[in-house]
Amino acid sequence: MTLTCAAALVCWKPQVERMAHAGDAPAAPARQGAQGSGTVEGQVKELIKQFDNRDKHEATFAEMSICNLGLAAIPALLAASGTATKSQLSHIGRVIGIMNFMYGATVPALMDELNDPNPAARRAAIFMLGGLRVNKALGKTGEAPVASALVGMLNDEDEGPRGAAFRILPGFGAAVGPLIGALGDRDGHAHALASSILIRMGAPIAPQLVSAMEDHRTDTESLMNVLGEMGKPAVPALLAGLKNPDLVVQIGCAGALGTIGDERALNPLIGALRSGKLPLRRVSAEALGNLGSKRALPALMEAAARHDEEDSVKEAANDAIREIRPGRTR
Repeated sequence: MTLTCAAALVCWKPQVERMAHAGDAPAAPARQGAQGSGTVEGQVKELIKQFDNRDKHEATFAEMSICNLGLAAIPALLAASGTATKSQLSHIGRVIGIMNFMYGATVPALMDELNDPNPAARRAAIFMLGGLRVNKALGKTGEAPVASALVGMLNDEDEGPRGAAFRILPGFGAAVGPLIGALGDRDGHAHALASSILIRMGAPIAPQLVSAMEDHRTDTESLMNVLGEMGKPAVPALLAGLKNPDLVVQIGCAGALGTIGDERALNPLIGALRSGKLPLRRVSAEALGNLGSKRALPALMEAAARHDEEDSVKEAANDAIREIRPGRTR
């Protein structure tokens, strides 16, 4: 399964509108079994074969016939996507989009398919939901419940659905909160995948990650690591966080700034070393060592020489001095 299905959704609405304008709008949904004999699944399988027909009219008729089977056709469509050809995948994506336009209940049906025992069906449902988001067609369900459900798929037992969720989630702004929550899951796959997704989402979500540190139930260390991996684009949000009255936020931001090593953090970190609370002073000393600027040496030497300074801060300051001036002994 590729993103072909999701990409195809971008064009479904204009096509349906053109059909309606031409007097060839989709018919009302037919009852199960009305399209020939046999089960819905059997009918869908036969109609999907027509998607490879060189006659575009036959392929379009097959699309409309599946749509007229109603929402009951969705499980069969998703099951078939695992072995479908590229052309069939494109048509399946378009059918899902048209059904959403017709019935408005496609999103809940797709979310139900996330529990399907067949991993190929779960994977297909994830891509379809991603395509509906691209086309702003999640309807009354909205983005938040879908995003939350997709974050849950990061712990799927099968690599296929996990990989699909990993590819789709960066486009869901509403996924940030659930992804932050997933950072605390150290037992499954979700922790590592959520970290990578948040990093990919980049600087626009950095202020939200900094604010999340205020909730001490979150995995602050992981948030610090994610912000550090974002690099220089996250620096403005981290500098603002260094002024946050919450000590945990200050420490997390100082640590991330040390990882990034941007010169813009030099003076704020020196200020934190000189006047911050004990844990912040230690982390700021370590961060200044990572920055490697000789302009930090006076403040670090001052901290290392203070008689009333805590040993942990002195040790961090001396380590930082050695980082900046290699070869110096304690």
